[in-house]
Amino acid sequence: MAKATLDAERATREKRIEDAATEFYVAADQRDGALAKVSEAESAMSRAIASLVTQDETVERIAALCGIQTSEVRRLRKLSADTASAAHVSAKSTVVAAVLVEDTTSDNVAADPVQLSA
Repeated sequence: MAKATLDAERATREKRIEDAATEFYVAADQRDGALAKVSEAESAMSRAIASLVTQDETVERIAALCGIQTSEVRRLRKLSADTASAAHVSAKSTVVAAVLVEDTTSDNVAADPVQLSA
């Protein structure tokens, strides 16, 4: 009888542990989704700030128009620049990869291997 009680207690404990771990993963998925939405919203805000900059608006004027601090305007401008730079690097990497694939697809062996640099 004592063994049956211990087995039942162990099963109950394992169920609580499993439930807590499941709760964690559900919350982590929700957080990841929320962070993705924040990133998308900040990208849209950054594009709007960039558009205002192209209209020759000052940082101070943009801050006043948008109801945010000048430091936030600068952060969003930097985000826009960082995103543009990352997109440029990504596009360049894609072109280099495409050249490599083109150069090595003949019989899956390149006559002259292509050296890639990062």
